[in-house]
Amino acid sequence: MVIKTLNDIYLDIRARLIRENRGQADMIAREICACGAGVDRAGFEKAKGLFLSAESADRIYALFGRFQNDEPLPYILGEWDFYSLTFKTPPGVLIPRPDTETLVGAALKASRKKTPSRVLDLCCGTGCIGIAFAKNAPGARVILADISPAAREAAKENIALHALSGSVYTLLLDITEGYRKALGKFDMILSNPPYIPSDQIGTLDRSVRGFEPPEALDGGPDGLSFYRVLGEKWREALNPGGLLFVECGHTQSADVKAILKRAGFKMLRVHKDLSGIERVVSARA
Repeated sequence: MVIKTLNDIYLDIRARLIRENRGQADMIAREICACGAGVDRAGFEKAKGLFLSAESADRIYALFGRFQNDEPLPYILGEWDFYSLTFKTPPGVLIPRPDTETLVGAALKASRKKTPSRVLDLCCGTGCIGIAFAKNAPGARVILADISPAAREAAKENIALHALSGSVYTLLLDITEGYRKALGKFDMILSNPPYIPSDQIGTLDRSVRGFEPPEALDGGPDGLSFYRVLGEKWREALNPGGLLFVECGHTQSADVKAILKRAGFKMLRVHKDLSGIERVVSARA
């Protein structure tokens, strides 16, 4: 048996990724090798010269096999970064994406004059939006709500990970049932709802349609079902002057604005992501 160093295996996996025309070969090979070898990111370079046991090498190649089968890297690693924070990403919960950071940034910018006392993150998934907001807005009290028990458990784990147990809480909630007065009023609602049209789910990349929860993707026949629910059933959850921030698909901002305007929201604005795509719509109650 040939004993290999961590660097040997890293170079092998990197070469395979390049041959397969996979993007970000360096990053993917590094993350898989570090995870399989039990090395943190900061210590990876120093650990490259270490000789690995057969068990460690097998573990790395098993992780790589999962990636070759199109399983998303965040599920393989069990964690992913969002807004400069690391979040646990178990299978069955929507993976945080860089586009969604636009929503957090827009909400934080709006809160600079006055930190909202109560914030609701609807369709929270891992809780990345609400937790990132809370980490950057001391004093805010945030509720993370989702219909999925798996999402709630992931959100609980991420609350503990970021030491926010005193200010961020979780709730099992079906957004389609609408606002209940027992929840109290909020100064801000943040949401990345499902917005992929139903007939487009099958066209998504296999790493998405084959692994991520369909209930976190499917936005109904036109992809706009949950925005109608937010407009019709959640406006009264906001205090007067309260703000709503929602993520939307790259062609949906005009339709989302129209839906919210018909529902009585005012001061509608569109916020572009780093690619210049109209990614977030904000509105005032």
